[in-house]
Amino acid sequence: MSYNYKKNMKKPISKLRLVNDYKEYYVLQFKTAGWFTRWITVTQYTPTISRSHKPGDSLSYGKWGNRWWRIDSNKYGEKLQKELCDSLKTVGDIYRKFIEPDENRMKYDYKMYEDYMDKLNSVKELNSVNEVFE
Repeated sequence: MSYNYKKNMKKPISKLRLVNDYKEYYVLQFKTAGWFTRWITVTQYTPTISRSHKPGDSLSYGKWGNRWWRIDSNKYGEKLQKELCDSLKTVGDIYRKFIEPDENRMKYDYKMYEDYMDKLNSVKELNSVNEVFE
């Protein structure tokens, strides 16, 4: 995730669109007000599958990627876009709705991994202490 949502929380969204990414899957993109802005794609965090996996170490789990919406019809796509436009007025709205929950999940994944590694290392230390006493 490269866009700094926290720094830009108060910026109003000037344009919002759904863009076809793959087959019937679309991504949400937005632009903020200003003379030099670019389209920002809203991302999502894919949780790890096990506490023994460090986030970011696998090919697809524990990483940030495009947030997809499956749109099967124009009617549904138009309805979804209207709902998003009505509810997302600032970068902060996008952050609170989509990014913040995923950041919290990522922090949780890191904590679970660190707890797992601490337990694993404590068992190794106990085994090495037992070897000394034998």
